[in-house]
Amino acid sequence: MKKIFYVLSVMGLLSLGFASCEKDDDEKDNNKTENSEKKDDSSVSYRGKMVVTLSAESSFQNDTAECVCSLSEDALKISLVDVKFAEMMPALKLIEIDGIPYEKESNGDYTFQGENVVPSYMGNPFAQYTLSTLSGNVKGDVLSFTCVMGNYPVNFSGTKK
Repeated sequence: MKKIFYVLSVMGLLSLGFASCEKDDDEKDNNKTENSEKKDDSSVSYRGKMVVTLSAESSFQNDTAECVCSLSEDALKISLVDVKFAEMMPALKLIEIDGIPYEKESNGDYTFQGENVVPSYMGNPFAQYTLSTLSGNVKGDVLSFTCVMGNYPVNFSGTKK
């Protein structure tokens, strides 16, 4: 009798395990999809040309630079992806310029500018490349901006990927 009770108990527990909140799992998957779609809606990637002026006689040009713009209700974030500022410099994985004020126009375009914005590199402040000036805009599918990062003037112009 003990064996029968034990077997029935184990089978009951196993059946509960197989039924384990399958609906909850589906809801979690749906929430992940909805959240990732919402996140993707506010971020747009642009690929184009970035020119860094190194001195009066020298500049570095990257024709495949990538910038990702993310809009929130009150600020813009620009992420520079795998960026280089000089030929011999290793690519920096991710520089983020956050908290940039912007103004949205009625047609969906927007302009932005900032002063003394400290970017972050891999999540840490990157003070040696503080942007003393930053101004730019998004018109249609084109992002363009100019800034001075540290001591180096930077120009970017790219189109939506």
